[in-house]
Amino acid sequence: MYCQFCHSEKIANQFKVHSSITHETVIYYQCHHCGSFYQFPLPDLKKLVQYYESYADIKSKMNPGYLEQQQLTGLFAERDMTLAEIGFDKAQITSKNCVEVGCANGHFLHYLKANQAKPLIGIDISASLLEMINIPEATLIEGDLSAISADNIDCLFMFNILEHMTNIDSTMELIQSRLKREGYLIIEIPLAGFVSRYFKANWRFFMPDEHLHLPSLKGLKILLNRYQMKITGATRFGSGFTTGMIHRILKKGLDKLAKRWHFGDRGAFLIRFKD
Repeated sequence: MYCQFCHSEKIANQFKVHSSITHETVIYYQCHHCGSFYQFPLPDLKKLVQYYESYADIKSKMNPGYLEQQQLTGLFAERDMTLAEIGFDKAQITSKNCVEVGCANGHFLHYLKANQAKPLIGIDISASLLEMINIPEATLIEGDLSAISADNIDCLFMFNILEHMTNIDSTMELIQSRLKREGYLIIEIPLAGFVSRYFKANWRFFMPDEHLHLPSLKGLKILLNRYQMKITGATRFGSGFTTGMIHRILKKGLDKLAKRWHFGDRGAFLIRFKD
């Protein structure tokens, strides 16, 4: 048992979290060295695939509308803002080989299509989610990045996906080998830090069925450095309060402060290989 971001075996804290989906209780351990969190023991791949095969039904109960088509307008505006804040030029989408890992039912693939991405590739482990995608121009792959040829990706997008991976190093090795040396890696991911310290076991990103590894910013930087990569653009957002927890005006104000003062519990990053 060790932190997959910094490889330390020292533990600072641990929190028991109950899953409303599987009705099991899991333990999240916090790394003493970098402050990242990880679930242990980890679910096996078969169990994870079964979970994501039912993902549409799960999300319809937990977060109604999350995977529905009417979300596209808001998503497009959100992605425009995020990519601009991390310094990614959308013009790159048109002329580069774009791949999304964890494409689910294809919302971001629609965004890439709208920005004239050619070729356009989406990867997910769930066959049922891939079957929901109706984008004739897209190549859809059930599996992982091992299906892509080495040194073949210009722009690799991973929105809230890295935290779902059972083996972070194996994932990073695939990224390192498939992404071109001059390529762009765009990651969005929950971040442990000020907000998680406040909420403790009630932190919104302790989701036993999905979030297996939750890095701190320090842990993420250590991981990237191990694979000769660095952050070149970043934004943070999210006060940790979800809709309905507090008055909407107070939530809006706290979300603005989290973004302005860079302590939000979610981050988006533009990542490149080191020179």
